Amino acid sequence: MSTLIFCLKDGLAGLARSRLSAAITISTISISLFLIGVFYVLSTNFVDLIAEFRKKVMVEVYLFEDVSNDAIYNLHATLRQLEEVDSVRFISKADALDLFRKTYEDKYEDVLESNPLPASFQIFLQQKYMNPESAKKFESKMYKHSAVEDVLYRKGVIARLDRYSVSINIALIVSSIGLGLLSLILVANNIKLTLYAKRRIVETMELVGATRLIIKGPFFLQAMIEGGLGGFIASFFLFSALKIAQLMIGTQTIIVEHTMHGGLVLLGILYGTLGCAIAFQGKPIYRNLA
Repeated sequence: MSTLIFCLKDGLAGLARSRLSAAITISTISISLFLIGVFYVLSTNFVDLIAEFRKKVMVEVYLFEDVSNDAIYNLHATLRQLEEVDSVRFISKADALDLFRKTYEDKYEDVLESNPLPASFQIFLQQKYMNPESAKKFESKMYKHSAVEDVLYRKGVIARLDRYSVSINIALIVSSIGLGLLSLILVANNIKLTLYAKRRIVETMELVGATRLIIKGPFFLQAMIEGGLGGFIASFFLFSALKIAQLMIGTQTIIVEHTMHGGLVLLGILYGTLGCAIAFQGKPIYRNLA
């Protein structure tokens, strides 16, 4: 317990001694984590928006003109049992004509003399199957039924939504890695500066037989405090920005988990710990720091 108290006091003293570099490090970590939070919020909302678009993509299965009622019933029962299907709706020839009438209003009699429109099923797939590969497999499965004449859906829309989703995830990962590396480098440099400023004290501690924990502990705690403060500041500004955006745009527009704010603090502490570990890598400045 006394060792922990010593490390904590010495770590806080290290922050006080290197106020300028500590302030720069904390500011950089907070900016990096704030941007990561912003990218996460944007990507989450874009992914949710893409999911909403996916829900509206419909697969239309058109039936042959002379298909029997039994065949329609059997196909309907089969569709309801398929794990890919989220919902299914049968459109009879009469229903199809009514939809046509609503579209063309009173002009349908000039266009149609009889009802040539086929019966069909309107199918919405489960989200995990709303991708080009799964949709193609479902299309092939539909063509195996003797009652099915044609299967239509927006292949291009599904492909674009899939590409957008992948691109957003890649952008989030790349930006997080880049900003994280920047934070780690700054934390490591700050710890090295503090270590250099305390070189005489460290030498004396080594001579009297101080353990690695006593020597390294304050530096790690200093780095963790810097990272935690950076994460807290980032969380505060992100929370404020989201509240302002929600007031300006609408409360249902921006979606983010409340646990994310605590995650930024933990991520900042992790950055500090890793940055300090990086500072001690390579050829040791002092023999007991290896």
